[in-house]
Amino acid sequence: MKRIILLMLVVSILSCSIDNPVSIGDISNGPKALSDSRFNGDFTYFYYWIDSNGIEEITEYTSFDFDGTTKAWYYSKYKRYSKVTGWSYSGEYKGDAYSWYCEFEVDNGMYRTRLWDNSYSEWSEWENYSFSDDGLTLTLHNHYNIDGNDLIMTKDSDRSINMESRNISNYKIIKRKHYGLDK
Repeated sequence: MKRIILLMLVVSILSCSIDNPVSIGDISNGPKALSDSRFNGDFTYFYYWIDSNGIEEITEYTSFDFDGTTKAWYYSKYKRYSKVTGWSYSGEYKGDAYSWYCEFEVDNGMYRTRLWDNSYSEWSEWENYSFSDDGLTLTLHNHYNIDGNDLIMTKDSDRSINMESRNISNYKIIKRKHYGLDK
């Protein structure tokens, strides 16, 4: 009886096949060239806000490092102080930041992203993007698929700067249409 049950178990396991295995798409073939060649270089966003009393403040730094392919490096660091909640950060501690490789796809003035080489990551919704006439400012409209959350980044002219050693005080401060903080 044990042999029959064991045989049935083995047969049922072997008869199970994966008709639609989880796929990571074209990533296995490596990054592909983007159809818009302006996606080349580091694009950076820096935002600093402090209330008139000097009590509450927000600092946000975000960067995309493009090399003209579908593989891009994303980096973001955020901190906020509020009288009600105290300090909050990107992660649990003051120095924490978010960074990862993402797959960045563009098509006819639209973009979408997902985590690089991660079969469980789903594509974000298609959103518009635009460049300034000189190509030095990139706007990702509705960033993170949030209406009105436009991420406006300027191109970094020095690609040799290490991400951790950047002095963010040298970056042009751009107001961001984000949750009414541009007042």
